[in-house]
Amino acid sequence: MNESRVKGCADYQGVSFPGVLVPDNDGVDTIDHVCQFVRDNKGFIEEFITKHGAVLFRGFPINSVEDYNEFILSFGYEIKEYLGGGGPRIPIIGNILTSTESPAHLVIPFHHEMAYLADYPATLFFWCDVKPGNEGQTPICLSNRVIIRLKEENPNFYNTLKEKGMRYIRTIDDETAEGFSSDNQTSWQHIFDTTDREAAETKAKECGTEIIEWLENGAMKLTTVIFEGFKTDERTGTESWFNSSVLLHPACYAKGKPWDTVYGDYSRIADDDMIQIESILNEEGVRFDWERGDVLLVDNILALHSRNSFTPPRRILAAMFG
Repeated sequence: MNESRVKGCADYQGVSFPGVLVPDNDGVDTIDHVCQFVRDNKGFIEEFITKHGAVLFRGFPINSVEDYNEFILSFGYEIKEYLGGGGPRIPIIGNILTSTESPAHLVIPFHHEMAYLADYPATLFFWCDVKPGNEGQTPICLSNRVIIRLKEENPNFYNTLKEKGMRYIRTIDDETAEGFSSDNQTSWQHIFDTTDREAAETKAKECGTEIIEWLENGAMKLTTVIFEGFKTDERTGTESWFNSSVLLHPACYAKGKPWDTVYGDYSRIADDDMIQIESILNEEGVRFDWERGDVLLVDNILALHSRNSFTPPRRILAAMFG
């Protein structure tokens, strides 16, 4: 494998984001050879991931979902189930899912996957099965870049969030309720893989829920324990903007949706602060056009990801680990 670059990459002090690996035409001409290379060079690949935060594998013979499954399993990571996550997805094989079934016109904002839960994946994979008709990129953002700018541009918000932490509030609909739609979020039955309320409550608490309320229409309202807004990566010592506030705060993506993000003491997080963070994320975000067969690996601690709106068709398959 050789290091390369693609249009849209950023450069931070000589380090490209994302890092890009392409075949060197010597021994990686079949999926078996690619997987064996990954297994034999795990140290190199792990260092490359940590250095760059995200890695694009381009030009490799990953031509089917079966090839993709073999490739991601060759890394030897622990499989992470999508328990507690609310995004609409379709299972494919193994732990491979569609990246999201949210309508094509929606822009899904930058987020660390499942950061609103106590248990979240460490590593994400995305494979391009069908190249988008137009747009449809999966932008990525180095989380430490957000911290650097936040400290410089809004230190009061940084310090308050550091002191208070945050809670997430989600109202999750009952799939049997009249007018139920999964455009933005699936049902609590689907999210917790049960139709039993008591079992759903148990799983919700395992995911970091502190308060559970059942509403008259059968919806499940969840309020989490206090989560930190930031996380320091043990490998690099860098601090990440590790939370789901832009996804779940009503000043941003959650406007008009039954979600909220508040400080740990339940006081409001100012709309202006959230709008500023969303602007920083969009300014720092990096995007490249998908090519069929591309695999994007995202370190879920070091980098955030999003999804641009698109003109169909588009089929990106995701998998979560560790």
